[in-house]
Amino acid sequence: MSALQDTLHEHQASFWANNIQNIQVMAHNSDGACIDRFLRLFGRMGSLNDVILDAPDTTRERFQKQLARAYDLALKLK
Repeated sequence: MSALQDTLHEHQASFWANNIQNIQVMAHNSDGACIDRFLRLFGRMGSLNDVILDAPDTTRERFQKQLARAYDLALKLK
């Protein structure tokens, strides 16, 4: 999650980076609602899935892998 947040911050996607940071704080505080909150960032128009970084292809690919991994882990924890 930290890598995902860092990538978002580096590429001026502060809204999403701040959402991830808030979810990380919830997780750190053992708030199980963090998983549902994270999963709600996906799946509708204008969601985290729709973020396209203004970055080289390798960075965009890395971001998509980070995003997919975080999503898969959240599903497993749910």
